[in-house]
Amino acid sequence: METMGKLIKLDVLIVGMRGLGVESAKNLILAGPHRVDVWDNEIVNIRDLGANFYLSESDVGKKTRGQASYEKLRELNNYVKVDLAEGTLGMDLFSKYHVVVFTEIHTNINDIIEWNKQLRAKNISTILSQSMGLYGYVFCDFGDDFKIHDPNGERTHNFVISEIEKEVDPADPTKSSVIVIVHDDKRHTYSDDDYVVFREVQGMTELNGHAPLKIRVIDGYSFKVFVDPSKLSNYTGGGIVEDIKVPIPH
Repeated sequence: METMGKLIKLDVLIVGMRGLGVESAKNLILAGPHRVDVWDNEIVNIRDLGANFYLSESDVGKKTRGQASYEKLRELNNYVKVDLAEGTLGMDLFSKYHVVVFTEIHTNINDIIEWNKQLRAKNISTILSQSMGLYGYVFCDFGDDFKIHDPNGERTHNFVISEIEKEVDPADPTKSSVIVIVHDDKRHTYSDDDYVVFREVQGMTELNGHAPLKIRVIDGYSFKVFVDPSKLSNYTGGGIVEDIKVPIPH
């Protein structure tokens, strides 16, 4: 929900309306941001018809790629403002947006490097990507305060708990933890440094509703949870454990 809330307020400029640019614009408009503007002052040539599915032979030599694309793009989603950005590439244009996406290099790479520095200073995100036949690349600069909310795109998993054991280290209490053992009919899918939450645990009820806890995997059926066992009651039975995605500063 937080990601969707940010998306619907987002104003994006996409530079370049060849294959990568028009595909990026189409997918973004369907996702539903506040505004998507496109910029491309290159006159349509016959080769462009093989890359941009919105161009036609009647556009060749008569319209820019931006002009020929934006009217059809705006039909994709009535809730998204889509327009043609005109003028010269530069900070006067870029400053109107939250994100600037370069899908082609219309001037030279040194210009984009300099613009990226200026965009970063204004807390505007930069994406540079190109498709070059069999390969491509993407560069993203989302600033120093960017957080990854979903590092892998996979759904979370929950497992039935069969036992929770306290592990106390007398030499170093800060290394004490609890060992969680899941039911032997299903191996867990967790990895080191994942975070988990608990519910329906009996006895050791302090775990229920606790803030997400980092784990270290022992094997396919058990893992350590880094929480002070001296502050927990004794486990008596039951419980569900589920991994949860915690924002990661990057």
